[in-house]
Amino acid sequence: MNTTDIKESRLNIRCGHRARALLDKAAAYAQTSVSESVLSHDLVSAGQVAQAHEAITLTPVDFQLHAFAWKVWTFVLACVIFGRLNTRVSLANQAILKK
Repeated sequence: MNTTDIKESRLNIRCGHRARALLDKAAAYAQTSVSESVLSHDLVSAGQVAQAHEAITLTPVDFQLHAFAWKVWTFVLACVIFGRLNTRVSLANQAILKK
């Protein structure tokens, strides 16, 4: 983290004596302040946690299924918008849509 960044928010934490001693030692080894050390390491961890909860990883098979479903959805939507959707769908088309 850049030391010239404007810090607009304060975060206070409580920890035990052993945790504080370890944080002080790690910051000294890294030649940073405890705040800087904790913030830089926790930002990496927070980014990983957020990524794990916000990203969806699909297998190739799942990707193909979702891509096909999206194509069907956009086709049906276009038909509805342009008034070309026939209310009777043949049995062959029903079978294709179920796959």
